[in-house]
Amino acid sequence: MEASSFKLDWQAAKDAASYVVYVNDEDNQTSPFEVTATSKVLRDLEPGNTYMVFVVAIYPTGQSAQSNSVSQITGEYKSKRYIP
Repeated sequence: MEASSFKLDWQAAKDAASYVVYVNDEDNQTSPFEVTATSKVLRDLEPGNTYMVFVVAIYPTGQSAQSNSVSQITGEYKSKRYIP
């Protein structure tokens, strides 16, 4: 894994149609994006920065509460795993 990326993994939420991943950088700028898989490699990040990430499951009838936040410093590869 590159110093400007890291991988997120999470367990599938029952009946979820998709997930919205929220990425907060050190300046508290949030970049949400929607995915249908239960993993995502975040790329083109600033090396050496700390990023806070959480996931929301999207259902046909609404959405879940946000998952616990996890933090990752780019350049320190660890696969992050949590449940939305």
